Amino acid sequence: MLLILGRALLLSFLLDASQWGSEARDGGVCRPGFSEDVYTTVMPERVLPGQPVITVKYMDCGRGAHVRFECSRPEDFWISLDGVVYALRPMHPSCSWTSLLLIKAQDDATQQQWQTQVRLLPAGDRPSTLDEFRSSCKAM
Repeated sequence: MLLILGRALLLSFLLDASQWGSEARDGGVCRPGFSEDVYTTVMPERVLPGQPVITVKYMDCGRGAHVRFECSRPEDFWISLDGVVYALRPMHPSCSWTSLLLIKAQDDATQQQWQTQVRLLPAGDRPSTLDEFRSSCKAM
């Protein structure tokens, strides 16, 4: 019995310590929202329906809220509850991908919203900046 209690206390301590460590790195307060303001991914040559494209990370900070994801191109992409962005239709690289994919998370109870952006770059051409890529598209 004492062994089980000891393990439970150790687990509790380790969980508290890991939470404290993450709060210290983040300035002391956990704020709900996406882990990045902008995500960038290089798209493969062919994208098939149901294929994962990228995962965006939403931090709940232990609130237990029910968060719903939406994107600016619902005809092309769907976001699962765990933040995986899936293609809904076959896609081929094109300069139209240079537009940012906007992803919104909304708390169903409070209606509070958070937003992030995803840059979709085609495979092969890996420009160092999105502006360089847009310039190459204009030259086509």
